[in-house]
Amino acid sequence: MASEYLMQYEDAEIDTFQESVKTTGKKPAYYPSNRQAQIIVNAVTGVEYPWRTGSLEAGRLFKVVDTLGTYDSSGRKMKFTSLPNSSPNQCYYDSPQQFMSHRRMTVQPALIQQWEAKQERFKE
Repeated sequence: MASEYLMQYEDAEIDTFQESVKTTGKKPAYYPSNRQAQIIVNAVTGVEYPWRTGSLEAGRLFKVVDTLGTYDSSGRKMKFTSLPNSSPNQCYYDSPQQFMSHRRMTVQPALIQQWEAKQERFKE
């Protein structure tokens, strides 16, 4: 019975924006915060922050927009047979370093310095 459930879950189809999107059924690669004015969640852990998307306080976080279209709106890798996700995913991190560690990418030092300077406004 449990294996039946897992097989059904792995081949689940999720209806997003009236299009059928097949996902791999695995744990999300990240936790996006896509809806306007929703409580922001950390892209790595899924833990909620006390701020909402679009707010001034959201600037405390390092925001990355994934426009590749290879992950669905819940952050799960889509199967190759699916159409690309046409809606970008917004991911929030504690810092550029957390993003770089999580996604194994690098951020230009100038962008990191710009983000750190912006954080000084929140310390006042």
